[in-house]
Amino acid sequence: MARKQVGSTNNTTRPATTMVETSEPSKEPSPKHATSSKLPKRSAFWHISRSLVGLSLVACGYALGYLQHTSSAPTSVVQVSPPLQQSLKDGTALDEHGNLYPKYETDIVHVDGQHFLDPTPVCPVLPSILTPVVHIKDAMSPSSPLAADNRAFFLLNGQSHGVYVSWNGDDACLHAAAKSAALALGADRDRLAFGLRLYSTDGFAIPSPSAFPSSRIAHILLEYQVWVWPAIELGHERVVDNQFVLKTVGLSPLVFSVRDFFNASEADAIIAAAESKLSRSRVNDANASKAVSSSRTSHTAFLTPSPLTRDFQRRSASLARLPSPAYAEGLQLVRYAAGEFYRRHLDTFDGLDYLPKAYYSRNLEDFNAWAFWAKSQLKSLGSSVPAGFREGEPLHPEPSANGTFALALVELFVEVGTADNYFAARYDAEWVTWMQSFVTNKASGVLAGILKEDGGKPHYLDKMVQVWEAKLGNLPQLRYTFPKRKVVNGVSHFYQWVRWAKESISALAPALLPLAQPWTPLHPKYSWRFLKVLAEIVQDDLSREYLTRQMNAEWVDWLVTNRNAKDTMLKIFAAFPHMAEVAIRAWESRVQAGQLLHYTMPTVVKHFVPNRFVTLFMYLNDVDEGGETVFPFSKDRLVTDIDRTGMEECSEGLAVPPTKLHASLFYVQTPDQDVDVMSRHGGCPPMKGVKWGSNSFMWNADAEEGADIWAH
Repeated sequence: MARKQVGSTNNTTRPATTMVETSEPSKEPSPKHATSSKLPKRSAFWHISRSLVGLSLVACGYALGYLQHTSSAPTSVVQVSPPLQQSLKDGTALDEHGNLYPKYETDIVHVDGQHFLDPTPVCPVLPSILTPVVHIKDAMSPSSPLAADNRAFFLLNGQSHGVYVSWNGDDACLHAAAKSAALALGADRDRLAFGLRLYSTDGFAIPSPSAFPSSRIAHILLEYQVWVWPAIELGHERVVDNQFVLKTVGLSPLVFSVRDFFNASEADAIIAAAESKLSRSRVNDANASKAVSSSRTSHTAFLTPSPLTRDFQRRSASLARLPSPAYAEGLQLVRYAAGEFYRRHLDTFDGLDYLPKAYYSRNLEDFNAWAFWAKSQLKSLGSSVPAGFREGEPLHPEPSANGTFALALVELFVEVGTADNYFAARYDAEWVTWMQSFVTNKASGVLAGILKEDGGKPHYLDKMVQVWEAKLGNLPQLRYTFPKRKVVNGVSHFYQWVRWAKESISALAPALLPLAQPWTPLHPKYSWRFLKVLAEIVQDDLSREYLTRQMNAEWVDWLVTNRNAKDTMLKIFAAFPHMAEVAIRAWESRVQAGQLLHYTMPTVVKHFVPNRFVTLFMYLNDVDEGGETVFPFSKDRLVTDIDRTGMEECSEGLAVPPTKLHASLFYVQTPDQDVDVMSRHGGCPPMKGVKWGSNSFMWNADAEEGADIWAH
């Protein structure tokens, strides 16, 4: 079932600074005319709904001649001359005029493919989970080689705890062993159906069982996850690519100190390249794309793309094990004069969400389904159920939102969440007080309030379940996957398809796909500009009659009126999930690639939007005093007793001193690509001297295209 790339190989530019020049769309038709998205209740995996009727109509449309150009053959809709370029150029090279080659003509945009571990039809000796969750240090220094004991050790992406699984070295059983471990560690079992990937502890893909490391330690990544370096423990050091040294300095958020990543001459070159362009730093604002703010008094400038910035894109991507140099932005120069600062903030962007309100949110139905399942699973354990979780005890699951279990679960959640700054990082102190009042008064209705669609905190439920599982001991039998109640929204489909298409095109020879190459207008992109191209393809290649069947006349009129607006297609995908397939099939016909780029629409997709994923901040000089990078919600400490005028959070959490030619690498999203609010951080003011720094922001997608999405 895995949606594998056509092949794989082993192996940017700065964000947009201007708005996309498009007209603002007129208001779209009422959502009441959109397709229903909820799945029938008969089964959590019954994916038949009114919206999916459109999926069959996609094929029928071609067969019945609904194409605008009167041919039922998709490959004949529009004839386009193939581009002349046949291969990607060196991204750091200059042309005969001394200019950089355009990004999309270079290997900067190459995307490494994913290596999925193939399941085998028969495994003679089925693997079993041998231990509870243990720390990786146990496997790194075993009393005897794991091979001698017929064991392997698996961890999820970015994690430092895993499980031992029985495995005798039979290649036919490696997939079964890895899948068993993934389920025992809490991986989403529905997403596992689309494939799993193995990575070595050095962050390299393990393409086949024959390449499994002799250490028998591997990380499991699900489809489209991006590698995350595991912390191991505070103070742990690793050498990356035989040159860069990563030292763990923070566990949550995940922060590393980096040395030997750049040298003094490069630091000077970065300053020289952008010092003259420095201006007052700006922040995202609700009423403007960028605004001056009293919370940020430093000065910044993006470097003009050059061989230097392109080289750092490659180097940053290699350090973070990203699939493409294009995932890294160009460099940003930062200057903090004495007294200048940047208050705590997130590096990620927010404010755009084209999904229907609460589309994938949890609700009481989810809680009851989990509680019923967990109760049944505990019963199967018999007398081995730990104290406190037995029938009649507070933490024994009951599918009732108003019972003793609901209050005990909330009480445990508040206790753990308070201790690890879960609520503090979300500024949810009022919610803590509100939940505690229910627990103290043994009142009913606390879960209904948490899980209500308007004004609630439905995302709390996932954390609650994780806290309960951890309290129980993270038993493999009690790892839960929430059923998927909604069909995959068209917005989710679009972003994942772009990922797939980029990887597939990179894996194939340019001559096989001349119309879809990166330097062509038809190359899939996350940006508004490509969405406009897609809108044109849909309208030019598909008849009005066909589109009316897929949506309705009112929406087709709106599409025609707003074909040049930047978000027209995303709004259509959100309202009519099956329209994502309509657009993809029309694009496939336009690029004339046949089965080479035929995409299989998945039934399960982890929603993501291109965003910053990990940040590398380089310290270009020594600072006489001050200038720390502070993570105020971290429980870890490097230095204490810091007092910085105008920025009290510098005395809280983890403060990393600015050491010349060192860098801080910190993750701003979780390994599953959700924004990690624990990563809020700030730049403390220098008390003496000037601090020079440079940001290399790295994304979970093409950085320039992602920035285009967020440009207001």
